[in-house]
Amino acid sequence: MADPPAHAIAYYAPKPEYPTLPDGSRPEGSGMFVLHINPKTGLVKYVTVEKSTGFAILDRAAIDSYKQWRFNHGVPIAKCPITFTTHGLPSDWKFEQ
Repeated sequence: MADPPAHAIAYYAPKPEYPTLPDGSRPEGSGMFVLHINPKTGLVKYVTVEKSTGFAILDRAAIDSYKQWRFNHGVPIAKCPITFTTHGLPSDWKFEQ
């Protein structure tokens, strides 16, 4: 019987910087990113955008942050949503394990 797939557990996950636009405002948007992980080391090899936040500056901030994440061994991929907002957590946000 095969082992069940490993769950991605990030043991190091720094938050992204929240960038500002040239006029000083902060754009808002939500996106989905796919982290491609070296299953032997838990290091993120690269990140792809499944759904853009709508702003290249936010996508870059998310990617730069996700590249620093570290995962438990044995996990080759993780999908990570992100929301940049100036209003706190979105009303539909909930913690899921």
